[in-house]
Amino acid sequence: KGLMIGRELVSNQSKKTPDSKKAAKIKDECMKRGVLIGTGGIYNNVLRLQPPLIIKEEQTHHVLNILDISFKTVDHG
Repeated sequence: KGLMIGRELVSNQSKKTPDSKKAAKIKDECMKRGVLIGTGGIYNNVLRLQPPLIIKEEQTHHVLNILDISFKTVDHG
């Protein structure tokens, strides 16, 4: 038992086209910055975060900052 958070990535919101390439790139960018996340789902387009239940607020902010930077890097990259 534990916490898992997922974010599905699609390349076209109206058609809901899975974007597994972007998910893999974001996963790699996070890993470069020291944050390990997973990908999953039927199309491997869901970013999976599994923090411990005792995660501290500052750790949460750090991970969210890394995710934000990774999204921006992939989107502009």
